[in-house]
Amino acid sequence: MSAAEPNRSRGRRWIPWAKWGLTLVILGVVLQRAASLWNQDELQTLEFEPGWLLASAVLYFCGWLPSVWYWQRLLHAVGDDCDTPLLLRAYFAGHLGKYIPGKATVLLIRAGILKEAGHRAGSGGLTAAYESLGAMASGGLVGAMLAPMVLPVSTWERAPHFLQSLRSNMWLWCLLWLVGTLLSLPFISRLFSHVAARSVGRPDGEATGRWAISPALLFYGLLAMSAGWWLHGLSLACVLQSMGADMLRLDVWPVTTAAAALATVLGFVALFAPGGVGIREFVLLEILQVQPGVTEVQAVATTIVVRLVWLATEVFAAVTLNLLLGRRNSGTD
Repeated sequence: MSAAEPNRSRGRRWIPWAKWGLTLVILGVVLQRAASLWNQDELQTLEFEPGWLLASAVLYFCGWLPSVWYWQRLLHAVGDDCDTPLLLRAYFAGHLGKYIPGKATVLLIRAGILKEAGHRAGSGGLTAAYESLGAMASGGLVGAMLAPMVLPVSTWERAPHFLQSLRSNMWLWCLLWLVGTLLSLPFISRLFSHVAARSVGRPDGEATGRWAISPALLFYGLLAMSAGWWLHGLSLACVLQSMGADMLRLDVWPVTTAAAALATVLGFVALFAPGGVGIREFVLLEILQVQPGVTEVQAVATTIVVRLVWLATEVFAAVTLNLLLGRRNSGTD
């Protein structure tokens, strides 16, 4: 063993601690603001309307259904059809794995549940990787397309004239993103195939090309999952509405959609943050607190409450689907 290897090994031991430390620092920024408002009695006087929180949970659940549909189409494309109830169970159970650092546990849980039901672990894992990458890619595209909407007016006034025109001509900005997405589909398809194969390995020892995702299927997936991000935007708006912020309007929908998409995607990209904890809250806070009609108290409370509502939805969906599917299987034995 060379002298460099023990040092390298020692350095790797510090990586998990560094990841958790960075996560806690970022989360601490959000919690510090919350504590400050709490001490001023502002958060303590904030009232919630539970009905809107329930609506938020339902919309959040529905926002992931296009991703489940896409995963089912991917499995069909590789010759491993799977019924919808089993996929729903595997999908939402896998959601909880994102709270383990690295997020690879998501794929292991989903592939493991399919394997227990008699499906191929390789196809389950690889298609789950495709779906995860596609969901985040669609969220990134939606967030980037709507990003101009989240910037305050004061920022636009300082921007160059040609950029200011984007805000008044959002259709042009959206058209540019659509054309760019279509032109990049072959590249994204090859990139996804490479990343997914590296993450999961070649299924059952077969050539990776046999499992490559087609640009056409990727396009349909991105389109379907983009609709899901708009539902997540409505879910976020419902949480704000529950606190008295008038954000459940058509003209504000793009803002909440962009906030939900960008916060989730950036939390996913930050592999050091389990479940994007800290990153998602920080991004949401920075976007919401500059929006007209949203107070700092409402912005801070939303970043905390939306995490709790979305997590509770994932846990409830995973447990309920597991119980229902188990009961159904028992009845057919």
